[in-house]
Amino acid sequence: MPFYEYKCGGCGEVFTLLQKRDAKREGYACPDCGASETRRVMSTFASHGDARGKSECSEAASCPAVGSHCCGPGCCH
Repeated sequence: MPFYEYKCGGCGEVFTLLQKRDAKREGYACPDCGASETRRVMSTFASHGDARGKSECSEAASCPAVGSHCCGPGCCH
């Protein structure tokens, strides 16, 4: 079963639920304020490295800005 993220229309809280793929997309109670004006939102994720677990950019010195980091080829921030 996948995890889905929901956002509360009342307080703005974003929370995660473990659900079946065919579960309803809205109307779950917010765990923060209890409101049922919730809707499923797009989830984001981060991945560092390749299939072998090695980073494309393993040294901060290769990034253009002080204190920045690379998340892949040509993606330093």
